[in-house]
Amino acid sequence: MGFGFRSIDRTRLGVPSDIPKAISLYEKAAAQNFVAAQVRLGEIYLNGNLVAPDYAKAFALLETAARQGNPRGAMLLGQVYRFGLGTEADPIESYALVGSRRPGRTFPSPRPSATSPSRPCLRLIATKVLPVLPRS
Repeated sequence: MGFGFRSIDRTRLGVPSDIPKAISLYEKAAAQNFVAAQVRLGEIYLNGNLVAPDYAKAFALLETAARQGNPRGAMLLGQVYRFGLGTEADPIESYALVGSRRPGRTFPSPRPSATSPSRPCLRLIATKVLPVLPRS
C-alpha cells in the first residue's frame, strides 16, 4: 500500500504534526524536481493554510511543475495568472493554462501572443469577450 505526500500530510499516520519539518521536506523534494512536491508546496504557499501566503514562491513552483507537464500545476498556475498573484494578471495566459488541464494537453511552450495566428480563439476572447465580462 503506497502513500503519496498528500495522504501523509493529511492523515499524519499517528505522528504529531510538525509543519516546519513538513515544509522543509517538501522543499527538498521540490529542489530535486519531484513534481508532486512542487505542486503541493506551491499550493501550500498559494493558499496560505499552513504557512503565510508567499505568491512569488507559489508562482515559481507552480510554473516549474506546469512546464514539466503536470495538469494540476498548470491549472493552479492559470489561477495565479487570473488573479495576478505573484505576477501580473494575464487573462489570456490564464485561459491557455486552465484549458491545458484537459487530457492530452500540456503546458504551452513557447507562449505565443494573443494576436498569434495559431491562436485565433484566444484573440477573439481577448478582444470581444473579456472586455465585457464583469470583474469579480
